[in-house]
Amino acid sequence: MDGDIKSDDINYLPTEVISHILQFLNLADKKNASLVCWKWYEASIHPMFLNKEDIYLKDLKNHKILDVLSIFTKSKRSIFRFKICGLGISYSDDAMNYAHFISNEHWVNTVWPLLANKVVSLEFFDTVEFVDNILPAMLNVTQQLRTLKIHNLQYCHTEEFYKMKRIDSLRELKLDCFLTDNINNGKLLGVIPKQLQVLSLKSMWGSQSIIGDLITIFEFCAPHLKTLDLMNIDASPELMHSISTMDMKLSAFRLTLADPIHYDHEPSIFDPIFETDWPLISLTLRADCLLDEHFIKISEKFKNVRNLSLSSESSIVDFTDDGIAQSFRALTKLKNVYLGANSGYKEFY
Repeated sequence: MDGDIKSDDINYLPTEVISHILQFLNLADKKNASLVCWKWYEASIHPMFLNKEDIYLKDLKNHKILDVLSIFTKSKRSIFRFKICGLGISYSDDAMNYAHFISNEHWVNTVWPLLANKVVSLEFFDTVEFVDNILPAMLNVTQQLRTLKIHNLQYCHTEEFYKMKRIDSLRELKLDCFLTDNINNGKLLGVIPKQLQVLSLKSMWGSQSIIGDLITIFEFCAPHLKTLDLMNIDASPELMHSISTMDMKLSAFRLTLADPIHYDHEPSIFDPIFETDWPLISLTLRADCLLDEHFIKISEKFKNVRNLSLSSESSIVDFTDDGIAQSFRALTKLKNVYLGANSGYKEFY
């Protein structure tokens, strides 16, 4: 040996050796080291560091992602939970010019199928554009998936959902900030299983146009559904009445009505809730039309509730009123409570 050490000699070490070196660093230093280059990033996410942690992947259009994912194919971990920021899809300037072809060498067709049977949770961030067949290709081989969360679902090509198989293992589905065209005409019903237990739909602008689709979806899942989260949607009296008549055993229900600037709701919109036999443990209601009388009805109907959150455009629940105070004392199992104004809208804008 000539004794000379080059500055990049460490990059010629096997990933496992670099990973061994990184394990002597604290979390902050390890994070900084992972930003140096792809080689160090690969080492920082080596399975030796992972137990039940979620694995974050960013910028999947980078060709190096294939090498990163290959690391996990050698792992002895029984399950994986991935959080993915960016699917590596760019939206064409020409709205009619989509590229619907992914090569056989693409990571979706090479590495992902080797991991798919161990993936139990997938969460996508940023704008997810259903083009190039990438997301359908991923989900169609990830048939052990139990949790699927998609944030900011946009630009869905009209046939993309139809390309997806039903995920029978799925128990939790969250769709956040998406266009209603993405689920109408039975598209979503072809993906979700009857055994779904947690369903969360958020920011469904123009949701009145798909009330029929929503009712069909809820009816399909009703026997097994435990948690229903409808956030920032335009819930119609028809939808609320239909939900109340279904054979649901909800333990958690969250309803946040669309903002009052664009939609107007009557206080009676909540009445169907009080006709149910749901064994609620957690209840969240947020709307400009929420009144004191609703709190009284809640205390009479859902005596086992432990987590309660109520908020309106103006302050609600006057505890100086004897009836209100007595109703509050009737909720003997209550552990967490929030009663306030406006907070239900702040998080949307």
